[in-house]
Amino acid sequence: MTDTDRTLDPKALAELLPWFGQDGVIGPAWPVDQAWSFRHMPRERALSVWVELTDWVEWLVDRYQLGMVIKGCWYRHDPVVEELFALMVAHKAAYRAGSPTDDFRDALTAFHTQWFWPVLRRIREETWMESCTRDKCTDTYTAPRPLYRDNFGGIEDWIAADVADRPDAVLDESGTAGPSEPSVTTMSVEAMVTARNAQLAQPTDPDDVDNALSYGGAIWDYDETADLYRRRRSTG
Repeated sequence: MTDTDRTLDPKALAELLPWFGQDGVIGPAWPVDQAWSFRHMPRERALSVWVELTDWVEWLVDRYQLGMVIKGCWYRHDPVVEELFALMVAHKAAYRAGSPTDDFRDALTAFHTQWFWPVLRRIREETWMESCTRDKCTDTYTAPRPLYRDNFGGIEDWIAADVADRPDAVLDESGTAGPSEPSVTTMSVEAMVTARNAQLAQPTDPDDVDNALSYGGAIWDYDETADLYRRRRSTG
């Protein structure tokens, strides 16, 4: 099957056109979830998620000795990325930050029985990475790239390519394309450093490379008190 075979042919839906509303949408135009949908994340959110997910997966592989199941090229396999991101979110929900020491819950056991082991079984049974080795990734959907464990430039290049293709504009609360100000207004120093290393963020003043950075079509100012970067509001 070629890419052309998968392209939607509007002519084949001609008889269904009366079902569309004036805005060209069947039913209500629900806004996409830009926080949790990998497909719809704007670049600032996607970069933050990639950084956190990479760190979490490395911890998970080491803690549970999963090197034979979750291999170094996991980030190149879209289904595996989706599964691991969902698993990370479930883990954060089970091990809630700030929980009191006497908050005895079965959520920790439930995480393992309901989410952790089923996800690992799916990754193993679907054989997404079965034939991948330290030196070769067998993913046929993407062009060859260096592996994370063999070349630390591999995953950074991958993340840079992913976020570069993402839009900066987001939907407002009404679900319409609109205001120039996106919902993401702050970035951690770690995320901004990653963006700089990927050459996605550039200093606005060559003599002061850390104070203000141009990224995603906006200027980000460093807030020393909060130790993070804040998106400068547009004046236009």
